Amino acid sequence: MNKNLKKCKHVSLIGTLVLFLFLTYLEPSVLAMNGIEKQPNSTTDINTPVNKYVINLQLNQLTHSVDGFLALGYTNKASTSFDELYFHLYPNAFKKEGGKITVNWVKNEKNKPLDYKIIGKDSTLIEVKLSRRLKPGDKTTILMNFRIKVPRLQYRFGRWNGTYNLGNALPIISLYNEEGWNNDPYCRWGETFNSDFSLYRVSLTVPESFSVAATGCTVKMLHHKNATKTVYYETGLVREFALVASKHYKTISDSWKNITINSYYFPEHESRGREALGFAKRAIIDFSEHFGRYPYDEYNVAETYFGGGMEYPNLVMIGTSLYNSGSTALLESVVAHETAHQWWYCLVGNDQCDDPWLDEAFAVYSDVLYHEWKYGPKAGKKHLNLQKFGYILWNGEEVPLGEGILSFGQQTYGPLIYNKGSCVLAMLRSLVGDEKFFTILSTYFNRYKFKLVELEDFIDSAEEVSGIELDWFFDQWLWDTGYTTYSLQDALTWETSEGWKLLMKVTQSNPSFKMPVPTEIILVDNSTKRARVWMGDEQGTFVLDLNLKPSCIIIDPSDDILGAEQYNKKDVEIVSNKQ
Repeated sequence: MNKNLKKCKHVSLIGTLVLFLFLTYLEPSVLAMNGIEKQPNSTTDINTPVNKYVINLQLNQLTHSVDGFLALGYTNKASTSFDELYFHLYPNAFKKEGGKITVNWVKNEKNKPLDYKIIGKDSTLIEVKLSRRLKPGDKTTILMNFRIKVPRLQYRFGRWNGTYNLGNALPIISLYNEEGWNNDPYCRWGETFNSDFSLYRVSLTVPESFSVAATGCTVKMLHHKNATKTVYYETGLVREFALVASKHYKTISDSWKNITINSYYFPEHESRGREALGFAKRAIIDFSEHFGRYPYDEYNVAETYFGGGMEYPNLVMIGTSLYNSGSTALLESVVAHETAHQWWYCLVGNDQCDDPWLDEAFAVYSDVLYHEWKYGPKAGKKHLNLQKFGYILWNGEEVPLGEGILSFGQQTYGPLIYNKGSCVLAMLRSLVGDEKFFTILSTYFNRYKFKLVELEDFIDSAEEVSGIELDWFFDQWLWDTGYTTYSLQDALTWETSEGWKLLMKVTQSNPSFKMPVPTEIILVDNSTKRARVWMGDEQGTFVLDLNLKPSCIIIDPSDDILGAEQYNKKDVEIVSNKQ
């Protein structure tokens, strides 16, 4: 038999198999997977159809490649018609390191070839021409055959020492919104990902010795005579599918309220693997109790060859160097940070490219809260001060926090979005108070889980819950740059028939900033009185009524407002008396 003819028949059979798997995707049992049955709001909150993927993957350890077949059931949820679809092909951003994705063919639901072309920066997009124009509400099926070449690289997409990281490796449909197709390019030092919530069925064939941490839950495993096995996964509503496969993994598990938490670690790091499991469990509990319940059945923390941490639905990759270090502090912080992304990005669907503040700033501040809840307020404050130092001591050109990630550079992104951005959330907490702040976060999460969000959605939630018009706050901290510092210039007190008067003059370094500045007044009996004074100009003069003689005053005693003065601890200003 002609080899080419034999190959064509094989491809046709595979395509037919994938199509059959797709057509059976809507079995009722699928919707009962991964907590959707237990969390009905995860489907009823979504009033539009969701995309459905069926993917077949086979890892070849000899060629360091992954052969794949994909079937996507796609619904046009836009208000306009189009005759093309776009998929992201992120592995092509790694061609210099030997990574790439080759698309062999694209077909429709009738198994007929579709025209396509590879486009975009670094060839990270494929444009597929449809056989018919897709009107609003219309559905179509796309079949795709591809091969992924995994580069030798310690990164979220790469391989090292028998461990394969397949983060953002699979073809994924671009998001269409009122601005058109969201075809943002790949970013090596940050994230530019923004995909819709979908359901996945994935089969993965790997060597028998491999263990796999992946999005979703394992529903079946078949062992083959050729020393390989096929693992079958099904997911709830997730934004993407990722996995880490390694021949070295050991695994330990724990649970909380029917959620299984798994820690995948290298054998030489068993104690740290156990600690990572404990950190992940604590984070799942704390964030569930304060933000809203984690709605899936499983959560996986995977040690891998990677410099830091990276989040995916139900899965986080944690760099092996954190398991090697003498202290567990950084490991704990990274696990908490990446776990927080399960809420901020994986469940509340922010655009990592256009709204990075909703992404990394929220994860960083959630890590601050984790330390506060676990170790006490002083530990939380210490953790927050690390973020303040990271920003204040940085000496670079600023970009407003509300800008998209492509407006930042690699050297500015961390000090601004991570460090300054988390401090903005801390200031919002100080402004509205703890009760309203945590209600804001839980309202935002429960209202927008399994939905796509923009910056205004969070601002609207904050204003609704707090009852405060907050445009002035977000305008200056998200759309202006810099910060301000306050200085107490004068403090006078005198006695009246009704008590004491306190006059204070305060200046600020940046007169464009408007903030209610906290003050603490210590009275002669060592009791304290707290008040806020509104600063909106270069200088402000304020008069307060007191029942006892004041002895001293402190501006912003808890260092709530982001500014350099918090790190130059000045002597307490002594109030001068005027009888």
